[in-house]
Amino acid sequence: MTTHIPPVVARTTCWWNFRPGPGGRVSGSELIHDAVNLFSFADAGGVTAQDSYEVDRWTNHGDPQQFQGVPFAPLRAVVAGLVPPTASTLPCALAPGASLLDPVLAALITTPNGWKWRPEVDRAEGFVFPAVLATAEERRLAVHLVSLRGAVEARTVLMGKLNVGTVDLVVNGGRPTQQAERLTIDWGPVFRAGRAAIVTRLRARAAVVQRPPSTDEAGREMNGIIAADMFAASPALTRLQELNLIAVNGRDGKPFKKEHGTTKMVDDRSGDLHAAYNHIRFLLYLEWRALRELL
Repeated sequence: MTTHIPPVVARTTCWWNFRPGPGGRVSGSELIHDAVNLFSFADAGGVTAQDSYEVDRWTNHGDPQQFQGVPFAPLRAVVAGLVPPTASTLPCALAPGASLLDPVLAALITTPNGWKWRPEVDRAEGFVFPAVLATAEERRLAVHLVSLRGAVEARTVLMGKLNVGTVDLVVNGGRPTQQAERLTIDWGPVFRAGRAAIVTRLRARAAVVQRPPSTDEAGREMNGIIAADMFAASPALTRLQELNLIAVNGRDGKPFKKEHGTTKMVDDRSGDLHAAYNHIRFLLYLEWRALRELL
């Protein structure tokens, strides 16, 4: 006789810790750091288990291969199918706001209608695990991926706020050929180009940069992988490169410059542009590393 094993039901509450910034405001970085995800598992027999997870510990302190040994072959097959080496495009079309992690999570859990990847403070979201997640190690992987997807969602929302829409320039300032230019940046194609570069690395099974790209060395390494394709996807960013206001391999790791020669930004947006680019770069790193660990 076959014994039926009921699915495991998990409920997760995600608390986001806020620390006031200058002037009582909360900065974007504080909105997405120090998050603690609390999970409560209950099976059909009423047995409960608790778990907690901090994405920052994995991001900043974890072994880049810490989940590679998880024996969950079905999930690995999904990841391999997402980035087949011989394909020229992604098998799935990602809608705005979607993540490369979504097809993996769809194979891992079932979510209700109206599911939000970033739960509101103190509100529990319920989802169902398949019964195959029988070991603590596999359950820990699920906790990791659900928490990470919440972090990706938070960063995606913040990305929309950080993206710089326009940059005003004075070209050939002080010369007879002086002219004003306004560049309008569409960040959607920029993000998609960076993601395509990451998918190429996944298909090649290339090693992930060893540290988060917010560190100088890893940031320059990541720039070498994604920057050229990302900047080429935007006529405005291409123009900034032509005017030498982008230096991908700059010593400070920040590719955007406020001026070069007789050309400069009317208002210095170099820091804002770097924040927008760095945020996308970090989000791509999260997706790349998470999927690479599962291959």
